[in-house]
Amino acid sequence: MAKKKISDQLFSYQSECPHCRESFPISDSEIFTDKNFGEKSLQYYEQQLRELEAYKEQVNAAASDYGWLAKNTEAINLGFLLEKIVLTFPDFKYNHSECRPLFDPIDYIAFEGLSSGEITNITFIDIKSGNARLTDGQKQIKQTVIDKNVKFRLYEY
Repeated sequence: MAKKKISDQLFSYQSECPHCRESFPISDSEIFTDKNFGEKSLQYYEQQLRELEAYKEQVNAAASDYGWLAKNTEAINLGFLLEKIVLTFPDFKYNHSECRPLFDPIDYIAFEGLSSGEITNITFIDIKSGNARLTDGQKQIKQTVIDKNVKFRLYEY
């Protein structure tokens, strides 16, 4: 009985769409985990992968007309897309719920163990594809972490 009351209470809460800012009941959303997509979420994920493949094919076709510049642009754009969806890939070794996106200058910060209540590592993650290499700024960030010159600051207002 108590379990039902908790779930009834949970699904009476409201959430806000990050795109249009409209409020809606959580019970209207399709909540899922990284291992158990709901039907709508799985369809959306598969649609995104199909669109990504179609986009890649379009860029490849255009690249033959524009040579190196088009191929370089494709690689950059594909890299931008990959860094946004890499959390859903089965071989991504970090728990997606423990990763926070920055995208620039580093793609993600992973708070390993956050979901279990005990953070064991904080990892800076950057996603690269093809021949992409770390930028000078990213190399500096990497060296700063290696040198253990990382600080925590609390600002209270």
